[in-house]
Amino acid sequence: MSSFNLWWLPWTIALSGAGLVAVWFAWRRKDRAAAVRRLGWALLPWAALLLGLFGLVFRVVDAITDWLARFAFNPAAWLGVIVAMIALGLIMLGGRFGRRASETPKQPRALARRSRSDHDDMADVEAILRKRGIR
Repeated sequence: MSSFNLWWLPWTIALSGAGLVAVWFAWRRKDRAAAVRRLGWALLPWAALLLGLFGLVFRVVDAITDWLARFAFNPAAWLGVIVAMIALGLIMLGGRFGRRASETPKQPRALARRSRSDHDDMADVEAILRKRGIR
């Protein structure tokens, strides 16, 4: 049981205790569904302790903060950010050029392809407007 670390036991008890207080308040309000749900949340710290997840989360956060600290003061890393931004900009620009080259002017064809029913519908609308004295 090497993943069980007593350092995390007080945190587990505190988190679970806070959850149990919330369970008690929900139970007194006769909100049984909330009480059961909160009891589940109150048991999660114990599961995390027994699975060794507290140590895992601590190591992950520690690794991320170390990486960020090294990144912030590393000129090569900032140069990498600039190169990545230029690369993404070029990729997006190339995509726009590719789309423009494949597009053909569709505006004149769309006007020429108007069906007879479109003209008939507009004629009907204009006739109704004239009949009402609007146009």
